[in-house]
Amino acid sequence: MNAKKPVKKKPVPAAPAVETPAPRIPQNTRALLAERAKKYDPNATKQDCINDLRGVQKAFPDKFITRNFYRENGTYSEKTWNRYFGTMEEFRSEAGLQLTRSQRRLEKHIAKHAALDETRKFYRLEVEPWVDKYDKFKDYKAKAGMIKMAVASDFHDVETDLFCLSVFINTCRVEQPDIIVLNGDIFDEYEFSRFDRDPRKINLRARMEFVRERIFIPLRQACPLAQIDFIIGNHELRLLKHMASKTENMAALMELMNIGLAQLLGLDDFQINLVSKGNTTAFQAKEIKEEMSKNFKLYFNALVCNHTGDEDLA
Repeated sequence: MNAKKPVKKKPVPAAPAVETPAPRIPQNTRALLAERAKKYDPNATKQDCINDLRGVQKAFPDKFITRNFYRENGTYSEKTWNRYFGTMEEFRSEAGLQLTRSQRRLEKHIAKHAALDETRKFYRLEVEPWVDKYDKFKDYKAKAGMIKMAVASDFHDVETDLFCLSVFINTCRVEQPDIIVLNGDIFDEYEFSRFDRDPRKINLRARMEFVRERIFIPLRQACPLAQIDFIIGNHELRLLKHMASKTENMAALMELMNIGLAQLLGLDDFQINLVSKGNTTAFQAKEIKEEMSKNFKLYFNALVCNHTGDEDLA
């Protein structure tokens, strides 16, 4: 019987040695080390520093030169250039790598007035034609006897108290006033004014349709002959500004419904008389409040309706 030959095992090759990469030093640490290696240069002029910063930018054309980046790649120490410029922002500005403060202020000023031009155009074309268009009582002697009025404000569209709204409409139906004054903030548009609401979730159409379906239509049906005056409040001013500037949500809604301001508010459908005075392009909050105080209507030299309150008319 033949004996089996022993099988020789092939040697297993040793695994190649893997070099562990050196840990990457964070940029802040690298920049600090680079800065410590530099010395203050009392002979470096302001122009020397500017030329050096420009040279760094030329070497890295796609890079925004930060303080730390200059610490790593610039020639001069922070103490050297800081005595001339104070901040990296000013250093970049004087090197011509970004706009100066004056240039930025001028740009913002130009942008503000460009936006105001669009707002003025919007008010001239969309708002002014409806101001006092349906005023039946310009001559208070046009109707003999007593004039009956009903005044309400601050319904704030879908945020309204439905019971209070129904009481107002029923009162108008029973009393049949000659003039109905909607004294501001019939709309709300809360999402446009506060940062704690997500503007992406705003339902503009629901708010618009609520005012149309639950306020304008019932009022006009209840009082077909009444003059309905709509005094612009601060919330309506906010709404008009978004219309004028064609913000994304508002533009999408108006394009979807294929309508303009008059159709959106039902001004012609319900013969609603707009009351809008003062500078509607007011920009700052204080200016807006001052201009809104001018947005009042005097009735028959006896009664003033104003959304902001009597104290603002003094």
